Amino acid sequence: MVTQYAPWQKQKMIFNLKISRLKESDREKLVNIIDDMTALLTRLNCPFTLEDADNFIKNYNTWGIKYKGELVGAFEIKKTGETAYVVSSEWRSKGICTKAMESAKLIADKQFNISKLWCYIHPENIPSMRVAQKAGLEIKNVKEAFSRSGYQ
Repeated sequence: MVTQYAPWQKQKMIFNLKISRLKESDREKLVNIIDDMTALLTRLNCPFTLEDADNFIKNYNTWGIKYKGELVGAFEIKKTGETAYVVSSEWRSKGICTKAMESAKLIADKQFNISKLWCYIHPENIPSMRVAQKAGLEIKNVKEAFSRSGYQ
């Protein structure tokens, strides 16, 4: 049974998450999570392919967000403190990304001795802006970053 919420009702919050490095076995699910609109709004290749997923997993500091063993999202942390995150469309508005960013801050502190994370967010991506604000992330140079990537 799926619970439907009216826009003014509070969404169910999910906090039993497992954060771990992405693995090659996550690649197909990652491709499914990153739909075309998500790719455009996050400066990823569109369409996001299995080759892109392999590159994302092997060449970047990427972490999977899992709920009950299922990959529902991912994030990256760079040495500069930049982070980026994605969550599968069916798992959005449940507090997953905000909670995952709390873990990302701990990982950044441990790996890079960084206490403050920041991100680029497209101005039309209001839900992602809310995640960043709730998680205490700094939003930087939004228009400049997206004009360089070709998405206006």
